[in-house]
Order: sequence, then C-alpha cells, then structure tokens
Amino acid sequence: MMNPKQIKFLKKRSKRLKNLRRNRIISRIPKAERKRLAELEITRLKIENEKTQGESEKRVRIYHRIGRGATLEKILEEGLKSREKLIEEGAPVEGYDLLEDQKKNIYFRYDPNIEKGDKEEKWVAIEVDPKKTFVYNQELRVKKMEKPWMRNKPLRGGLNEQIIKDPKRAAKEYQRLEREQKQRDYNNSKMTLEEFLEKKKKAEEIQKELPPGYRVIFHPLSAEPLVINGKDIHKYGPEWYYPHEIIKKDYIPPNQFVNHSGKKVRKNNKKI
Repeated sequence: MMNPKQIKFLKKRSKRLKNLRRNRIISRIPKAERKRLAELEITRLKIENEKTQGESEKRVRIYHRIGRGATLEKILEEGLKSREKLIEEGAPVEGYDLLEDQKKNIYFRYDPNIEKGDKEEKWVAIEVDPKKTFVYNQELRVKKMEKPWMRNKPLRGGLNEQIIKDPKRAAKEYQRLEREQKQRDYNNSKMTLEEFLEKKKKAEEIQKELPPGYRVIFHPLSAEPLVINGKDIHKYGPEWYYPHEIIKKDYIPPNQFVNHSGKKVRKNNKKI
C-alpha cells in the first residue's frame, strides 16, 4: 500500500507527463529511461518512509495507577475510562474539576520503578511515542493559590476593593481567577516526554557531581535542573520537583495495555 508521499509524487508525475505530451516534449525522453527514473524515485520515498517509521518505533512505557472504586479486573475487561465517560454510563464517581476538561482526562506517569515496587499496587501500562507525547507539572493543577484578600500575596489579575468587601462575591470571583491562573501555569509547563526525560537525565548527572549538602530541583515550568543548598529546601514547594503527569483522553481499550500489575500481557498487543 502506497503512503501519502508516494501518492502525491505519482499525481505530480502524472500531471507533468500530461503537460509534456501536450507540448510534444515527451518523445525526447526514452520510455525505458522514464520508467527507470520513476522506479528510483519510488524506491527513495520507500526508504524515507521506513526511516521515519523506524524513528517513531522508539516508544516509552507510561503507567496509570488504579485508584479507589475501580478494579484491575474490570479495567482489563472494559478498558480505562475518563471520569466523564464513567458518569455518562451512570457510575457513581466522585471528583472535583480543578481545570477545564479535567474530567475528560486519564492521567499517566513515566515511572518504570512501579514494576519492581509494591506488589499490592494496581496499575496498567501503555506505550507512547515520546516525541508526540506531552507532560505537565501535576502540582500546578492541584496547588492551592493565594487568596486575593491576602494583600501581601495577591492573585495575579486580583480583585478590586469593591469586590473584596463583599465576601460572597469575592469567593466566587476568586474561584474564577484561581482556575484561570492554574490553567495558564499548567499549560506553560507543557513539554514533550522526550524533552522531560532528557532534563531528568541531566539532573541525575549533575547530582552525582555535587558536594554533600547540595541537591537538584526542577523549575516548575521549564523543568530545568537547578542546584540549591539542602538547608534551603523548605523555601521550595512541591511544584519545584516537577511531579509530572501525561494526559490521555476519554478512553483506552484493553488491547492497548502492554503490561499490568500481577502479570504481563502478550507482546503483540496493539500500541497507541
């Protein structure tokens, strides 16, 4: 089956040949030579396509921990579903949306140590292309923002004096501003899984060279490794460790699981 590049090439070639025939130039190129050149071009496109596919085959395994109210057996049978999909099916699901579209998301992490960890913990794994998969700083989604009426720590785009004097109005407006600020910060922490893993490796190499008493943390938005004195660690919140999460949408069928707690699934399962 031809890929889109081959089809595009053949369409262009067909159009060019029509133009050549119209101008009676085609007779100047021997038929055997035209055929040979066309075959060479198709071979070149096949090689490029195989190379691209080979690069995308470098996949990374990511993991979803199964929380309360769900069982591994049911997930292996029916697949992973977002909170929104479970609600549509009538399942009793609890939760609070901190960000827009959060109920549509299924959250994963890159955590290969999970396979060697607590045997009682339940999880499933899928494989993804690290160049096309994105991570975010989870803490920026769940972190509490400063209240706007704390004058020394105002919320960005804070409330005016009139609203602050009205507690009910202030609380409602605060929730709106808090969600907007969280969404901005969360989106700004986005990067590819490949980029995140490179920075994580860089941080591990830096940590090995540090003198005693110093440690590496991560910038909350860029995940760039930063060196600090261990005595100052109390000045940095959990967002400075860049606890990452990976978002997948709506539904993941069972045939996309490449592994799960308890035992491994067959290797020829479909990847996403």
